[in-house]
Order: sequence, then structure tokens, then C-alpha cells
Amino acid sequence: MVKFDDSFARELIAFREMVEMRALTELLKFPKSHEVWQSLKVLLEKHQEVRADLENRYLEFPDLDRELHLIIQKSSQNRFTQQFFDIVSFVCHYHYQWDKTGELERFTVAIDEHIDLMNNLLTHNNAGSIMSMEKHLRSAESTLLRCVHGLEQ
Repeated sequence: MVKFDDSFARELIAFREMVEMRALTELLKFPKSHEVWQSLKVLLEKHQEVRADLENRYLEFPDLDRELHLIIQKSSQNRFTQQFFDIVSFVCHYHYQWDKTGELERFTVAIDEHIDLMNNLLTHNNAGSIMSMEKHLRSAESTLLRCVHGLEQ
């Protein structure tokens, strides 16, 4: 067991950024005919359906979050990335579940960021995709640090 504190969270965030940004740049190299684009289109539609009724369906968001980040990370075709993904997913979602304060608001921000990212990916807007991912990772960082500080109180 490792203490879940500010230092641990910041290291995890930095590593997540390196891995996810690398995976995103690999995804952006895929040809327009690659099957990943259809998977993202279907996932975007799921996000939009949930977003349209988020007050009643917000508990579906963690599964959508996992699915999106898994698609992106698989793009790197790196076995170590998959192991990392499982660890980060567990740490983030395990700690998020304890702090229900502002959960709907957090999920609203995150689902909107996902939709923005997928729209940029599906239109092959590379710069927009990178900026969307950076914004999403900053939001995730803020959320994770709030969880850490909430546990310390």
C-alpha cells in the first residue's frame, strides 16, 4: 500500500499526462479509414445521449470515461500502457467514489470535455484534440487533488 497524498497524486498525474498525450499523438496518426474512428463515433453518440439526461444518467459516466481513455491508450499499442491504465483507472475512480460532493458538476465538466475531445478527434483537428486533452487532464488533476485534500481533512 502507498499513501494517497498530494505527492503521490501529483506524480500519478504527471505520469498519466505523459502516457495519455503520447497515446493521443499515436491515435492522431491513424488513417481516416481505421476502425477506431467508428468506435469513437459510437462512443460520442453514447456521451451525447447521457449528456442530454445527465441529471438522471450521470452514474453512467465512469463507464464512458473508462471506455474513452481505453480507446485512446490502446492507440499506443504498448503493453505497459495497458497496465498503467488499469492502475490509474482504479486509483482515480476508487478515490472519486468517496467524495460525492459536487459529483454531478464534476461529471458535467468531464463529459463536456470528452465530447469536445471526440469532436476534435473525429474532425481530425490535431491541434484541437491536443488542446482538448490538455484541458481534460488539467480538470482531472484538479479533481484528484481535491479528493486528496478532502481525505487529509
